Amino acid sequence: MIAAIEANTKKESVNAVFYIIKSDCQWRMRPKDFPPYSTVHSFCRPCRIKGVWGKVIIADLNMQNLAATFSEAFNQR
Repeated sequence: MIAAIEANTKKESVNAVFYIIKSDCQWRMRPKDFPPYSTVHSFCRPCRIKGVWGKVIIADLNMQNLAATFSEAFNQR
């Protein structure tokens, strides 16, 4: 049960980070639907230090490029 709660909190923390990046809002100005600032920040900071966010961004860009390639191939038929 605790592992499920921790996994849910991590998922919500990731969603909060993506929201902050996408909306360009300040950490403490995020909607109250997300976990507390301290929870999100304590999850985000080690990921930043380990380089996880850079890998996530690269993976996202690769997925976007792959989707664009498939879309172009499909539209050329």
